[in-house]
Parts: sequence; C-alpha cells; structure tokens
Amino acid sequence: MTGAATGDEDQDALVAAAVKRWNVGEKGKCFELKRLMNDGMQGHLPRLDNAFYCGAAVVHWVFTLADRATGWLDDGVHGQARELMLHTMARYELLCPVYCVMPEHLHLLWMGVAESSDQQKASAFFRRHLNAVLSCKGVRLQKQSYDHVLKAHERERNAFEKIAWYILENPVRAGLVKDRFEWAYSGCIVPGFPDWTPRSHAVTGAATGTPEVAAAVKRWTVAQEKEDIHAVTGAATNHHAVTGAVTGTATSEVREDVYWSRFWREYERKRRGCAAAEEAVPTP
Repeated sequence: MTGAATGDEDQDALVAAAVKRWNVGEKGKCFELKRLMNDGMQGHLPRLDNAFYCGAAVVHWVFTLADRATGWLDDGVHGQARELMLHTMARYELLCPVYCVMPEHLHLLWMGVAESSDQQKASAFFRRHLNAVLSCKGVRLQKQSYDHVLKAHERERNAFEKIAWYILENPVRAGLVKDRFEWAYSGCIVPGFPDWTPRSHAVTGAATGTPEVAAAVKRWTVAQEKEDIHAVTGAATNHHAVTGAVTGTATSEVREDVYWSRFWREYERKRRGCAAAEEAVPTP
C-alpha cells in the first residue's frame, strides 16, 4: 500500500483496500486499522502489520532521495551502499537477489531466509547508515520508504524473476542506457558470493553462429541443467565478456539463467540451514 490518507472515508478506503489486496481477513483488518489509527493519519504511508515483513517475507523496497535530489550517485557511493547492504543481509538473515540504484532512488528486492528475519528492522538499519554516507554529498533519503510485500503467486519462480527483470529495466525505461546490462549501479548481494551478478556483460563479436560460441552456449546450458555452478568454464567463466559470435541478447539470457539457478540453490540451502539451526535450539 502507498499514499497518505486523511479523514474517515479515506481511512475506510485504505483498510478495505488492504483487506482486498492481501486477503488477510478480519484479523488483518484489525491490524491495518490499528496501525492507521496509531499513525494518526498524519501523512504516513500505510504499512501492513510487522508480521508481513518477517520470516520468509519477500519485499520490494524503494528508497527515494529527499526532494528527489540527484548528483550524488557515483562509484564510491555505490560501493559503500553495497557494503552497507552486505552488513544488513548478514545481520538480519536476508538475501538481495536484485537491486538497482537510480539517480534519485534505490530499488531493493529482499528475501528473508530465517524465522528471525525482520525486514522493517533491516530497512531502518540500512537507511540510517546510508543516510550517513549520503550526508557527505549533502543529501538524504525521504523520511519514509515505499514497499511492496510480494504475495504468494508473485513469489513463484517465473513471476519473481519477472519482477527482478522489471527492477533491472529501470535505467532503460528512464532513458539512461539502451540495455539493462550497461547500467553500472545494479547487481545483487548474496553473502559469500561477491562475484555473482544478474547484470551480465554484453557479448562482443563480428559474426554469428560460429562453432566456438555455439560450444560456449552449450556449456552454459549443460551447466544449468546439471546445476553445476563450477561447470561454466573457458569463455563463460564468472560472467566475463565472451569474444565471439553470439548475439548479446541470447547470451545474456543464458547467463541470467545460470545466475538464477545458482541463486535459487543458495536460497534453498540457506532456508534449510536456518530451519535446522532453529530446530536445534533447546527450549526451556
């Protein structure tokens, strides 16, 4: 939910919209109404109850600069934002399969991997430390962020990857680049895997369909089918640009498939590991 509300009619409309959108029933309606009343309808963006942001929740966050300030984004700020996000992911047991930093806002897609994951706390932690970085540029984030908690059908793999693709396409829609792979300020944060990226490099070459490139594409495909993250070798290793003859679009799609195969395996591994650790904790 987004937007500010004033008056009883707007409050009723917001609550009704929450119940319809999230299908949370009367209990959820009480949570939503209580939250709206606590906010006092003082221009706060409506929020779901905190329970929706915990555990295995998947949330698309958007942090916008105050007054939509620009001119602050450079390699240094991007690097510091990545470091802060890495600390956030580790501290609150989250993964970020995709993010995109734009000239006046940031898109972050976060996924909880443990029952203790709390994205509202993670958001507050990240915002506080990012504002310290941005203050050196004379800017800061807006007081409140926008978020969209993904529903069950949006968390299914194909639908989820379309949302991720949409996030990566932001620089293209804004006219900043012609291809999403050209934008330097997007990527992922998966602790333990600093070389992973959903933002594949473009492929260069003069001719199409050469045996060398066909062989490289075959290796990518076989590696994906076997779920062997170490099998992509030679020209395709670690997403480096391939010199040869395949078009950038086709090869980038193959590389994206490799990334997503790797990511989903790590996500499931983390989920299983956290569940096992939680079960092993003795109860009083």
